[in-house]
Amino acid sequence: FQTVSEEELDLIIKKVNHRPRKCLDYRTPHEVFYQASRGALTI
Repeated sequence: FQTVSEEELDLIIKKVNHRPRKCLDYRTPHEVFYQASRGALTI
């Protein structure tokens, strides 16, 4: 196995979380999480 640096791992995570998904109506996981967390904080 190859050692992966923290910077490389951060880049991979960013790419995965900002890729649109069909199962999320072509929204990104980041968008869905942000909307859900914003709604949870709204009174």
